[in-house]
Amino acid sequence: MEATSLLTLVQMVESGLGIALVPGMAVHGGLTESPTLVTRALARPRPKRTIALVARRSTSRLAELKALAEVFRQDRASFSTGRRSG
Repeated sequence: MEATSLLTLVQMVESGLGIALVPGMAVHGGLTESPTLVTRALARPRPKRTIALVARRSTSRLAELKALAEVFRQDRASFSTGRRSG
């Protein structure tokens, strides 16, 4: 089976349809909080992915995108050191 959203994927696992790999951000964000689910971190080296912010060249929100990119950079640094705020 295949799912295109994390919520659907987690619901499939909750229903007994297998296991899933989900991003750490989803786990830390509470998506997998359920009395019927168990999460385990993968051994090192852990898989990783690169994300990107994409906008039209003509966007009027360049300042907001740069600010959001900085939030991502700070959050990434806090995850890698194990010191996450919030």
